[in-house]
Amino acid sequence: MLGIHKLIPHLANKIDIYISLTEFARQKFIQGGLPGEKIIVKPNFVKRSDIPNHTGFGEYALYIGRLSYEKGVDILLSGWETLQIPLKIVGDGPLREFAQKCARNSSFIEYLGQVNHTSVNHLLKMARFLVFPSKLYEGLPITIIEAFSCGVPVIAADLASRVGLIRDSETGILYLPVVPPAWPLKRNGSGIFQTNAQRWEKCPPGIRKELHPGHNYQMLTDIYDRAMTKK
Repeated sequence: MLGIHKLIPHLANKIDIYISLTEFARQKFIQGGLPGEKIIVKPNFVKRSDIPNHTGFGEYALYIGRLSYEKGVDILLSGWETLQIPLKIVGDGPLREFAQKCARNSSFIEYLGQVNHTSVNHLLKMARFLVFPSKLYEGLPITIIEAFSCGVPVIAADLASRVGLIRDSETGILYLPVVPPAWPLKRNGSGIFQTNAQRWEKCPPGIRKELHPGHNYQMLTDIYDRAMTKK
């Protein structure tokens, strides 16, 4: 995208506003040459499910997503057995057979394959925490937002937008992406997960407000209004 902007003369001058999902991405676009004053941050949002939140401890760890190396699935499954916490894997991809093999060889890993959104909501609300081991920058992962909306903590690789979303040892744990997620869990213990699952209200207020559908809609209409006033 940045390459095309550089190839087409004055293209940036013809665009009034760019929308970025996170401040991290905004800074990357500025480094790439886009004018910072034209870039506005508007995150994704989530419509809260009608399925009641689980009020207990949570029964398992949960991974939801594509099964591939760049998503960190290989690192996730490395040494998980030593943690002795049940892990459910939801998704499909090139590492499906690897995930199935790990599930066959472990009493703590269960591979569920692809499931519908309603089933994902049920699984998420009953989870002890979500694991997000992606090695990519990502944009603003809906999976993390959905976890927060269910009051479920997130264990995530310390990269990009996750740094601004997750408060270490409060709404989750951030760890170095080169190590298996089991390591930081052993280091930190499971103390932050020993009470009832954190509710949506425990999500940082600024994040909670921006991820709400009504507020997010207002942010978008404000951006359109600002763009139209430039004409």
